Amino acid sequence: MKKRNRIQLLAALVLCAISIISAGLLQTDFGRVTMTDITLETEAGNLTAYLFKPKSATAENPAPAVLCSHGYLNNREMQDCNYIELARRGYVVISLDDFSHGNSDVPKGHEDSPIVKSNGLIAFIEYLDSLDYVDSTKIGVTGHSMGGSYTIVTMTYYSDLEREALKKGTDPTEAHKLNKINTGVIVGNYPTRMAQKTNGETFLCHCNVIGAKYDEFFFENTAVLLTSDNSKNLVSNILGTRVTGDLEEGKTYTSPKNGYTVTLYNPAQFHATNHFSSTCVKYLLESFDRTMPAPKSIPYTNQVWFLKELCNLIGLIGFFLFVVPFIDLMTQIPVFATVKEEVKYYEKPAKYVSSNIKAGFINCLLIVPLMLIGYVALKNPIWPQDTTGGIGLWSIGCSLVTLLILKKGFGKPIKGNEKEFGSYITLSKLLITILLSVIVTVATYCLLFAADLINQTDYRFWSFDIRSFPLKKIWVAIRYIPLYVGYYIVQSIAVKRSTFRKQSELMQILTCGLFNMLAPAIMLIITYAPTPLLQATTWVALFSKVGIAMVASVFALIPILLLPIVPIMFITAAIAVRSYRLTGNLYIAAIVNTLLIVMITVANTSFSFPY
Repeated sequence: MKKRNRIQLLAALVLCAISIISAGLLQTDFGRVTMTDITLETEAGNLTAYLFKPKSATAENPAPAVLCSHGYLNNREMQDCNYIELARRGYVVISLDDFSHGNSDVPKGHEDSPIVKSNGLIAFIEYLDSLDYVDSTKIGVTGHSMGGSYTIVTMTYYSDLEREALKKGTDPTEAHKLNKINTGVIVGNYPTRMAQKTNGETFLCHCNVIGAKYDEFFFENTAVLLTSDNSKNLVSNILGTRVTGDLEEGKTYTSPKNGYTVTLYNPAQFHATNHFSSTCVKYLLESFDRTMPAPKSIPYTNQVWFLKELCNLIGLIGFFLFVVPFIDLMTQIPVFATVKEEVKYYEKPAKYVSSNIKAGFINCLLIVPLMLIGYVALKNPIWPQDTTGGIGLWSIGCSLVTLLILKKGFGKPIKGNEKEFGSYITLSKLLITILLSVIVTVATYCLLFAADLINQTDYRFWSFDIRSFPLKKIWVAIRYIPLYVGYYIVQSIAVKRSTFRKQSELMQILTCGLFNMLAPAIMLIITYAPTPLLQATTWVALFSKVGIAMVASVFALIPILLLPIVPIMFITAAIAVRSYRLTGNLYIAAIVNTLLIVMITVANTSFSFPY
């Protein structure tokens, strides 16, 4: 085993250990908060969540509580910026996996039940209300994006319970006991239906809206949050008098009738930055502290969640750094040493750079149509996830484009030039290669399950998230392999043919990585770079002005999906380069990359069908 790889293997293990320990300490406030993985059984299926209980919360000294809900395609860990800061200030916090997300079940039946309509939030509000160390008069709810919409559903549900009881003549005190929401903080969403009420009806709880100025989805409301008729009507219903003029950001408007409030925040952000923002966390803490005072007074700007994210990033680096050195270790075993081939070096072709740039732009053009077709057509009980099929179909398109580029420059890489391109392999060697790749993947994932087992952490940075998963998701991942494996085989073929004489491994990693991530990077640049000039993302500015809101929404979701794909494209290219230079076998990296990325994707996104 190469000395360099021995050092890197040790470094990967050390980085993961540092991540596990430090992230675990930060998310439990260095032992002052107890973190528990809980499962709640409902008539529609099981819901999973993290429960954070500060040691100061007791039956004798009950604490206020907050329920946190994530956005579409996300999971409970995506609310870490909120649950860490709330818990360290003394709030009891639950961060749930909504139905069809994370480790929670896809709901079965009971579509009309409040629990399913709220995507599980009402079940956890009732659970919080049952805890003797929770102050039942001070329960709050917050959610981002999709979670924001279900926060609105939950606030409306409990407000309606109280309102209907009052209409039936129930004593106001008894009616109010039915309403278990004190405060709601809606992030990345907007209470449009409530804002459009013309009869003065409003939430019977404190309402706070954090809407990004450049939100790609809710451009009709959040871009003009402080000047829109909807917002003015929302405030007017609270005040009982008509509001004229623009609203003030951060100003609390209070009902003279019942004391309930509305506060609006309009940070200059995008949709996906809402749940990765110290500014949004500050607004959220301020919103809850105003109506459900924190047991422990800490300045809103005193935040440690980002340190936890950096610790998770250290583990993320260690996770991928482990792969190639472990391949080297395994190929010291005689049976796996047989998979090695001679490494071939080539002369750099004249049109190498231009061909790769051309491929990048073509693949960029394929992103929207193929992802959209895949989202619609490749979603069924066999392939049960919402977006995994769309990404897989785009992967197939990218592999075909790359094959055409290779064919034009060097001849057919599969038929006629198998040995030249390294695509030829005997059946026995292929089987050993597959076994080796599976062992490498399993060993790498053991680092992740160790993090979850020891300190309930994972490896992530923002929306690039490698999380643990129920073992039954492995069968789902296996079904998606055919959509992805072709791309990673072609990627490895291209890497082999890009192994040039007089070019260092580092330079090859940089060039192959940058070319590999070019297509999604172009899409993100086009989407977000013109925002300062347009005062909106490119697609919102282009499509919303002509009233094509649905198209604008499609072009809003896809760039968000690409955020973690950009680093993934670079990392998989780097693994392919290093693995090929180490073994001369292009299929090892192709299979390892396929298994890793399919499992990461399947573990992190939502389901449309039970699995």
